[in-house]
Amino acid sequence: MTSFLRMRLAVFMAFLCCLASCYEPKEGCLDIEAINFNASADDHCCCIYPNLRFSVQHRMDSLVWQRDSVYRTPEGRVFRLYDAAFYLSGFQLQQKGTAYSITDQQAFDVFAAGATDTLRQIFTDDFVLVRRTTVDVPVGTFPTVGAFDQVQFRLGLTTDANRIIPTLAPSGHPLRTQGDSLWLNPQDGFVPLLLVLDRDTSLSTPPDTLRFARSELGDLFVLSTNNTFSHETGYDFRITLRIDYVRLFEGVDLSNPDINAVRAGIASNLSKAFSVVP
Repeated sequence: MTSFLRMRLAVFMAFLCCLASCYEPKEGCLDIEAINFNASADDHCCCIYPNLRFSVQHRMDSLVWQRDSVYRTPEGRVFRLYDAAFYLSGFQLQQKGTAYSITDQQAFDVFAAGATDTLRQIFTDDFVLVRRTTVDVPVGTFPTVGAFDQVQFRLGLTTDANRIIPTLAPSGHPLRTQGDSLWLNPQDGFVPLLLVLDRDTSLSTPPDTLRFARSELGDLFVLSTNNTFSHETGYDFRITLRIDYVRLFEGVDLSNPDINAVRAGIASNLSKAFSVVP
């Protein structure tokens, strides 16, 4: 090989080395199930997986609930509903007989038996707090795709989750201490449902604030089996949750001075006030 060819080969090799040293791999997610999938990346990282999200519709029959409006039950009882809040948890979706749940987990401090000590316990973190102003709720990570024929979730929390200490929950978490007292005590835990309503619409009558304990409602589940819910690869899984407050008060004598009878009537209507649609 002549000196000229050797020189040209050396220059070429130096050029290749320069290219290799200057090249920086492009970081990105190479998992097709992630919502930030990037086929052009060559350094796999930073995947963000789909969330199950609920679009919340607060309704008075076919109307959008307006806080200061007067409404009627099917029996003609007038009322105003000023506020509502409720916890949901235990989300499961069925696909061909197999149940899938949220994959997020979180460690919480909980009261031990008798509330004399505290423990650290890991839970599936699918706790959701829905308020009057809530229109979009991220439930948690849900990567499974396909068609689902059943949606189920709990109104309120399990017995174990009700022992979570709200003052020690992560900042911004739905189970963190709330300004409207959605936690009762170490025995009763969190309020599954809170309602603030005026039962006779008289401006001189103070509204009733009803906080329902889990002991009043028991294990109450919302179940939808009449629709097919489809989750596409690479996208959040969006489902619509409707709450019809007229149905919540259907058949309830709101003028009854016995507030416990009113509470019992509302509790018996809870399952038919909720519906879930694609």
